[in-house]
Amino acid sequence: MKIRIRLQLIDFEWVGPGSSLLDATYFRMNFPTCWCAKALPESIVDELESLYRETIASKIEAIIDDAKYNESYVAACGFWLLSSMPFALRIMDKDECWSSGPVPVDSLWKQEEKLARPRFILRF
Repeated sequence: MKIRIRLQLIDFEWVGPGSSLLDATYFRMNFPTCWCAKALPESIVDELESLYRETIASKIEAIIDDAKYNESYVAACGFWLLSSMPFALRIMDKDECWSSGPVPVDSLWKQEEKLARPRFILRF
Protein backbone atom coordinates (compact mmCIF):
# COMPACT_ATOMS: atom_id res chain seq x y z
CA MET A 1 0.00 0.00 0.00
CA LYS A 2 1.44 3.35 -1.08
CA ILE A 3 0.64 6.35 1.10
CA ARG A 4 0.74 9.81 -0.44
CA ILE A 5 1.38 12.78 1.77
CA ARG A 6 0.73 16.32 0.66
CA LEU A 7 2.88 18.82 2.50
CA GLN A 8 2.14 22.52 2.76
CA LEU A 9 4.19 25.12 4.60
CA ILE A 10 2.63 28.07 6.37
CA ASP A 11 5.22 30.61 7.45
CA PHE A 12 4.08 32.87 10.29
CA GLU A 13 7.48 34.51 10.85
CA TRP A 14 6.40 38.08 10.03
CA VAL A 15 2.65 37.63 10.54
CA GLY A 16 0.58 40.70 11.27
CA PRO A 17 -2.42 42.63 10.00
CA GLY A 18 -1.89 44.33 6.68
CA SER A 19 -2.76 44.45 3.03
CA SER A 20 -3.01 41.13 1.23
CA LEU A 21 -1.19 42.80 -1.64
CA LEU A 22 1.99 42.95 0.45
CA ASP A 23 2.09 39.18 0.05
CA ALA A 24 1.17 39.41 -3.64
CA THR A 25 4.20 41.60 -4.33
CA TYR A 26 6.67 39.26 -2.63
CA PHE A 27 7.65 37.66 -5.93
CA ARG A 28 8.33 40.96 -7.75
CA MET A 29 10.00 42.62 -4.76
CA ASN A 30 12.47 39.78 -4.27
CA PHE A 31 10.98 38.28 -1.09
CA PRO A 32 11.64 41.37 1.06
CA THR A 33 11.65 39.62 4.44
CA CYS A 34 13.54 36.50 3.37
CA TRP A 35 17.28 35.99 3.76
CA CYS A 36 17.48 33.32 1.07
CA ALA A 37 15.96 35.11 -1.91
CA LYS A 38 17.24 35.87 -5.36
CA ALA A 39 15.44 37.34 -8.33
CA LEU A 40 12.90 35.14 -10.10
CA PRO A 41 12.52 35.09 -13.89
CA GLU A 42 9.86 37.56 -15.05
CA SER A 43 7.69 34.80 -16.55
CA ILE A 44 7.56 33.01 -13.17
CA VAL A 45 6.77 36.26 -11.35
CA ASP A 46 3.88 36.95 -13.76
CA GLU A 47 2.51 33.43 -13.36
CA LEU A 48 2.73 33.48 -9.54
CA GLU A 49 1.14 36.93 -9.32
CA SER A 50 -1.71 35.82 -11.56
CA LEU A 51 -2.29 32.70 -9.48
CA TYR A 52 -2.22 34.73 -6.25
CA ARG A 53 -4.69 37.25 -7.65
CA GLU A 54 -7.08 34.53 -8.82
CA THR A 55 -6.90 32.85 -5.43
CA ILE A 56 -7.70 35.92 -3.33
CA ALA A 57 -10.35 37.19 -5.78
CA SER A 58 -12.82 34.73 -4.26
CA LYS A 59 -12.45 36.54 -0.90
CA ILE A 60 -11.75 40.14 -1.95
CA GLU A 61 -14.03 41.21 -4.78
CA ALA A 62 -12.16 44.50 -5.45
CA ILE A 63 -9.22 42.43 -6.75
CA ILE A 64 -11.20 41.84 -9.96
CA ASP A 65 -11.17 45.56 -10.83
CA ASP A 66 -7.89 46.03 -12.77
CA ALA A 67 -7.59 49.76 -12.02
CA LYS A 68 -8.06 49.30 -8.25
CA TYR A 69 -5.80 46.27 -8.21
CA ASN A 70 -2.98 47.95 -10.16
CA GLU A 71 -3.08 51.11 -8.04
CA SER A 72 -2.98 49.11 -4.82
CA TYR A 73 -0.30 46.79 -6.20
CA VAL A 74 2.01 49.71 -6.99
CA ALA A 75 1.41 51.10 -3.48
CA ALA A 76 2.35 47.71 -1.99
CA CYS A 77 5.57 47.65 -4.02
CA GLY A 78 6.26 51.17 -2.78
CA PHE A 79 5.79 49.98 0.80
CA TRP A 80 8.51 47.33 0.39
CA LEU A 81 10.85 49.82 -1.27
CA LEU A 82 10.35 52.44 1.44
CA SER A 83 10.67 49.89 4.22
CA SER A 84 14.09 49.00 2.76
CA MET A 85 15.34 52.59 2.85
CA PRO A 86 17.00 52.37 6.30
CA PHE A 87 19.41 49.86 4.77
CA ALA A 88 19.91 51.76 1.51
CA LEU A 89 22.50 54.32 2.55
CA ARG A 90 24.52 51.77 4.48
CA ILE A 91 24.66 49.20 1.67
CA MET A 92 25.21 51.75 -1.11
CA ASP A 93 28.43 52.88 0.56
CA LYS A 94 29.60 49.39 1.47
CA ASP A 95 27.75 46.27 0.40
CA GLU A 96 27.25 43.53 2.95
CA CYS A 97 26.18 39.91 3.15
CA TRP A 98 23.00 39.36 5.05
CA SER A 99 22.96 36.48 7.46
CA SER A 100 21.61 33.24 6.09
CA GLY A 101 21.21 31.27 9.26
CA PRO A 102 22.55 27.73 9.54
CA VAL A 103 23.01 25.77 6.32
CA PRO A 104 24.43 22.27 5.81
CA VAL A 105 28.19 22.06 5.28
CA ASP A 106 27.75 20.59 1.78
CA SER A 107 25.10 23.15 0.76
CA LEU A 108 25.32 24.95 -2.59
CA TRP A 109 24.22 28.11 -0.76
CA LYS A 110 27.20 30.48 -0.59
CA GLN A 111 26.47 33.25 1.88
CA GLU A 112 29.34 35.40 0.58
CA GLU A 113 27.51 35.61 -2.77
CA LYS A 114 24.25 36.86 -1.24
CA LEU A 115 24.87 40.58 -1.14
CA ALA A 116 22.29 43.13 0.02
CA ARG A 117 22.86 45.81 -2.64
CA PRO A 118 21.55 43.82 -5.64
CA ARG A 119 18.39 42.95 -3.68
CA PHE A 120 17.72 46.60 -2.89
CA ILE A 121 18.43 47.73 -6.46
CA LEU A 122 16.03 45.08 -7.76
CA ARG A 123 13.27 46.47 -5.53
CA PHE A 124 14.04 49.99 -6.70
